[in-house]
Amino acid sequence: MHAFDSLTWSIREDLSDAELQELFSAVYKRKNDVPFHIILANSLTWVSARRDRRLVGFANLIWDGLYHALIVDRAARDDDSGELRHQIVMKVLELLKRDYPTVSKVHIECAEEEIPQLQPHGFERRTYGRILY
Repeated sequence: MHAFDSLTWSIREDLSDAELQELFSAVYKRKNDVPFHIILANSLTWVSARRDRRLVGFANLIWDGLYHALIVDRAARDDDSGELRHQIVMKVLELLKRDYPTVSKVHIECAEEEIPQLQPHGFERRTYGRILY
């Protein structure tokens, strides 16, 4: 298990397609050739995490322009415990509260085992693995 205090977090870090493709390929164990620069150009914001300068975590945030936000494209490398995926959500929530106070509904797709971790933070179970903050 990695120490999460050794992570360097960034908001809207300049990330290359190749770096994100490599992260997603490693996490999901299949080739990823998504043109992330197009996606990020149309996103509200994103967070990234590095350990020893290596990209190990990422989440993208999209929104309706006012109230609703959706955490998408969450990826965490070397995260068997799921703790990094959880920390990514917490970083996104901190960012939303600080910089986007009109957002009152946050949607996220998550694994069933993540729901108990997220419920203490105000998320509620919804259909199809989505939970709402």
